[in-house]
Amino acid sequence: MRAVLTKQRKCSRIALRSGVCDAPSALVSDPLVMQLIPMEAKTAVRPRSLRSTLLELARRAVETEGHEALSLRALAAEAGVAPSAPYRHFPDRAALLQAVAEICFEELLERYADAIRDQETPADQLAGLIRSLVEFGLRNPNLFQLMFGSERLNRFASSESASAASDLFEAVLEALPASRSRSTRIHALSLASALRGVILAELGGFLEPFGDPQLVEHIVNDIIMRYSDR
Repeated sequence: MRAVLTKQRKCSRIALRSGVCDAPSALVSDPLVMQLIPMEAKTAVRPRSLRSTLLELARRAVETEGHEALSLRALAAEAGVAPSAPYRHFPDRAALLQAVAEICFEELLERYADAIRDQETPADQLAGLIRSLVEFGLRNPNLFQLMFGSERLNRFASSESASAASDLFEAVLEALPASRSRSTRIHALSLASALRGVILAELGGFLEPFGDPQLVEHIVNDIIMRYSDR
């Protein structure tokens, strides 16, 4: 067994140095073989997994420290790759943040789908969408700031997931009797602006002076009543 493994390691060294082939997955997992692979070669072994790793680390960093503190160099060090490796997948820091925001919008879209799945009326569906957005924002303040409060909001707004989330809101609003006499798009933008304002106000501490721990819930209930004409 040891002879076979030694032969495999020897073959892998020759292949990697000559550029004939990439490291086989069985050998890549071997720590002794990994010590023989140059740093640049390691980053080229599994390009897809590196991208996924960077996205996971970036999301975690944004979640805990905020998007302003994100550093590609720090992520590369945490991932154990060369400082230049992340740039093979993301041309700059802004591109990486946009990719993280896309993932968050996909998660939010899944929350929306869960929120309306068992609701029979458009009014109940709208209430579910509103509450799921508020819950997501308050539980994930730094991710919400990245998605809705950063200077990159215009770029995110044109993304596929963000557009799908917006379309879902519009579809539900369009089904409400209150939307028949007004522009659904304006109605949806007005609602989104109100919710964004409430969440950012709560995250920023602007509602604390009022001394009501249930104030956000009261405001959200008021928004639901106003936009569904309950």
